[in-house]
Amino acid sequence: MKKWCIIPFFVPHQGCPHTCVFCNQQRISGVFSAGPSSLEVSTQIGQYLKTIPVDCRVEVAFYGGSFTGLPWERQRELLQPAYQAWEAGQVDGIRISTRPDLINPKILERIKALGVTTVELGVQSLDPEVLEVAQRGHGPEVVEKAVNFIRQAGMKLGLQMMIGLPGDNRERSYKTVSQIIKLQPDFVRIYPTLVIRHTVLERMFHQNDYTPLELDEAVEWTKILYLHLVAQDIPVIRMGLQTTEELLKPGEVVAGPWHPAFGELVQAAVALEQIEVLLKQWIREHPFCPKPLTTNTGLVTLLLIINPRYGSRVVGQHQRNFQHILKKWKVKFKLQTNDSIPVRDLILKDDENTGKITLNWQEFLANYRI
Repeated sequence: MKKWCIIPFFVPHQGCPHTCVFCNQQRISGVFSAGPSSLEVSTQIGQYLKTIPVDCRVEVAFYGGSFTGLPWERQRELLQPAYQAWEAGQVDGIRISTRPDLINPKILERIKALGVTTVELGVQSLDPEVLEVAQRGHGPEVVEKAVNFIRQAGMKLGLQMMIGLPGDNRERSYKTVSQIIKLQPDFVRIYPTLVIRHTVLERMFHQNDYTPLELDEAVEWTKILYLHLVAQDIPVIRMGLQTTEELLKPGEVVAGPWHPAFGELVQAAVALEQIEVLLKQWIREHPFCPKPLTTNTGLVTLLLIINPRYGSRVVGQHQRNFQHILKKWKVKFKLQTNDSIPVRDLILKDDENTGKITLNWQEFLANYRI
């Protein structure tokens, strides 16, 4: 399958009728201008096409703000050069991001006529109370209506959700994911809530009206949502905000679970859970082999066989996963790589070859199917 290569454009906080408590689009996107002109869109598409590998599927993507809330002339100005590239067969799709309450059949008919193939909706939550406190300006029923309109238009659907908003908790976010699964989007993004400078949320934070998630808590929370989604064959294409120069400036992220590689932390947490499931299975299936959980003297050494492409996630950042296993389970791993193993499968053996077990990725995901 060909990989998608994105030609990105940012249209920050234009067309949006509301300022949600968490939002400062300029700082999140790192773009403070009014956005690109038609000529700039055309030029950037041409520049990207010179460097994109020939085996890529190419998509022009307009991020930020609420695209369909822009005046129609501005939408057309931005889309026209992308549409021309699409008509010429130079790109394979055009994507826009918008709010659920800025979608209707007429809007979709217009943008589809200019080549838009994918619509991403900023859902954030499907809990009525969370949406109200976040000042989203609409309820969950508007999301379902917008999703139906997009499906009827024959376009691809992406949904974005946030965790840790004011009033949010794990139970509410799990319900949101359950509802998202029923909506069957083509892909999902998950963002932990950050307190960004010059937002309503910053004021709430300083007034002790809002407490952001800790990083480890956000990683664990996101991990579970991610696994529920991928268990239903719904791709999660991003976890955590895109790193920009603006976000990296001191003081721009006031508080919250910010990490430039947040998605990798989540993937490492997934791998750690796989390892622990494997160790528990080892104890059940090999009663006469060393039992990591019950060993009080010395360390148990086991051979962990993985696909090399999964290595960094299995080990974890700064070998954090292996350190956790050593401390909690008294197990030390010898790592062996094998290209023939499916990327997310794990095989565990002991030094004397008296036991061997395999954890298949799909079997692991079965625990998360709703």
